[in-house]
Amino acid sequence: MTESQIAELYASAAATAVPVIDGIPDERLTAATPCPGYDVAGLLDHLYEVAVEFEKAARGEDMSFAATPPHRVHGEWRTGLNAAVDRLVAAWSAPEAMTFDRSSMGMPRRVVARMPVLDLVVHGWDLAVATGQEVRVDDATVTDLSAVLTELAPTGRQMGAFGAEVPVPDSAPAFDRLLGLAGRDPRWRQSAA
Repeated sequence: MTESQIAELYASAAATAVPVIDGIPDERLTAATPCPGYDVAGLLDHLYEVAVEFEKAARGEDMSFAATPPHRVHGEWRTGLNAAVDRLVAAWSAPEAMTFDRSSMGMPRRVVARMPVLDLVVHGWDLAVATGQEVRVDDATVTDLSAVLTELAPTGRQMGAFGAEVPVPDSAPAFDRLLGLAGRDPRWRQSAA
């Protein structure tokens, strides 16, 4: 994948997640999400951690999720989270991001590069449906992430990072099939929580 394609993928993921983040009303921070074990605030904290740690990975540094202080959703939390997403996008869009020899997490760099994109897109959807919003993901991003998720899902399930695949008809939209592969029911709605 070229530098410009990685930059486009990150720009697309940010364009998916940031409007959803900005649209979350404070009174919905305790709402359930389709991501098991996370309410809205917890999922926002998780996205902050992902942004901070995978920014390090883009620079060829070691990640340490245990070392990232919690974001703690309060005050001007949108500004802090959006700034972390901006730094993540900038780090992976830099020409040198894909040139580091070492791979994080024992995976190929091309896979590691897409993991935070997957988080932004899937958790962007989680947050959107939990707070009554719509989410838009471009087709090229869905296609790219579907291929990577197909590769990651079996190991991710063993590690507890993904839930069991939710069966979705082959005739369903590609994004719904991606959600099913990620362990999400595309029909999930807040009332079902």
